Amino acid sequence: MFQNAPGLGELNERVRSLEEITESEYRFRKLVEALPDAIVVHTEGKIVFINPFAVRLHRATKPEQLLGHEIDEFIKPELRATIKNRIEDCYLTGEASVPMEVTLIACDGSSVDAEAVAIPISWQGAPAIELVLRDTKERKRAEQAAHDWQKRLELAQKTGLRIGLWDWDVVANTVTWSYADRCLS
Repeated sequence: MFQNAPGLGELNERVRSLEEITESEYRFRKLVEALPDAIVVHTEGKIVFINPFAVRLHRATKPEQLLGHEIDEFIKPELRATIKNRIEDCYLTGEASVPMEVTLIACDGSSVDAEAVAIPISWQGAPAIELVLRDTKERKRAEQAAHDWQKRLELAQKTGLRIGLWDWDVVANTVTWSYADRCLS
């Protein structure tokens, strides 16, 4: 009797649409929560959203240590003007910023090196900035280890040790050596 009632098909379609939106929101939230990068949204200078990795990156024990706080509290003073200008550019152009190396102030007062991208978005109808922050600690550690290894190799070569590294480009069939004394046996 009610199945043929006028408007019921439209109501069913709205229910299906709401279910799809709810499912989409759930998938999006799970994705953002699982990211290995920090997501921080701020509007009018205040942090309004963070994902779990943002809590870890900022060395917080709970989200409330970030939510509602001024974004400036977590930016080194010497970077504040630069970052403010980049945020204003994002709002003016409507485009994401290019990645930038930043040093943040963690909740425990320590420094956190990160790469940051600012993306202009809308948050509850107001202009906002979504920051994507990537922890650069491991990358910098690996770069330093490679640099240290290179220096040790150069020092060993300068002392007369006949050691080195070589690289074979299979396509061009060329070999590049890391030391001048090239002996093949």
